[in-house]
Amino acid sequence: MSQSGVLKRSTILVHGSVGMPLAVIGYPLVVYLPPFYAQEVGLNMALMALVLVIARMSDVITDPLIGTLSDRWQTRLGRRKPWLLMGMPLMLLGTVMIFMPPEGAGIGHLLVWTVIMYLGWTMVTLPYGAWGAELSPAYHQRSRVTAAREGFVLVGLFLAALAPAIVQRLGAKFQAGETDGAVMQFAVWLLGSDGQLSIGYGPILAAMAWMLLILLPLTVLLVVTTVKEAPPKSVQRTDWRKGLRVLKNNGPFKRMMLILLIVVTGESFRNALSVFSCSTLFRFRPISA
Repeated sequence: MSQSGVLKRSTILVHGSVGMPLAVIGYPLVVYLPPFYAQEVGLNMALMALVLVIARMSDVITDPLIGTLSDRWQTRLGRRKPWLLMGMPLMLLGTVMIFMPPEGAGIGHLLVWTVIMYLGWTMVTLPYGAWGAELSPAYHQRSRVTAAREGFVLVGLFLAALAPAIVQRLGAKFQAGETDGAVMQFAVWLLGSDGQLSIGYGPILAAMAWMLLILLPLTVLLVVTTVKEAPPKSVQRTDWRKGLRVLKNNGPFKRMMLILLIVVTGESFRNALSVFSCSTLFRFRPISA
């Protein structure tokens, strides 16, 4: 970064690349995980939904805790980088355990590993977002940082939408008897079970897990080793009571939060119900050969 706060394009792109794997995991969590555990694992839908809500509510504790520690804990690596390095394995381990559960996994397995996955998610995403806001003091440079990150998020969403179609197509070919070829054998080894490749939700979630196992370490290690953190600045700490009063009197902030709540609520309903709507209401079925 120059003295004027102008960032190199490579710095902006490398930092933004972490947004890609973080976007990949969003789709399967809300779209494919519920029908997988309900229809293929055999868990009660209402109980499973309650477990997912409980796991998500753990953020009420971990979000402010990780945010505060990330702000105050200064290391030789910086304030933000250690959290990405510590949170990444937790997030990957939790993802693998809920996307590719062992035989006999039940509701307790889903709860424990989902909480661990969300803990790792918080340890990565909160410091990562704060790091981006600190890369430059210049307003337009921060806009470029955000735009690059959101660009990679779109790439991640595209990959997350494309992967299920590819996996389902391979599964349909395998079911039709097309079991030869290096690509098919590799897909069976990577995504199948007991030498079989089905067209259910299991192979889709396995593909998403492998995608995250590759992309998240690659991008996190790249940004940690090549992008410098901005030096910490001394700021005046505000008492939490005073902070609440400031938020209460901030009209634009309250309107923004209301809009965000409406958008996220609508997205949550749509994502959670899309697979069930397509399979039961519209009678869509997995693609066939």
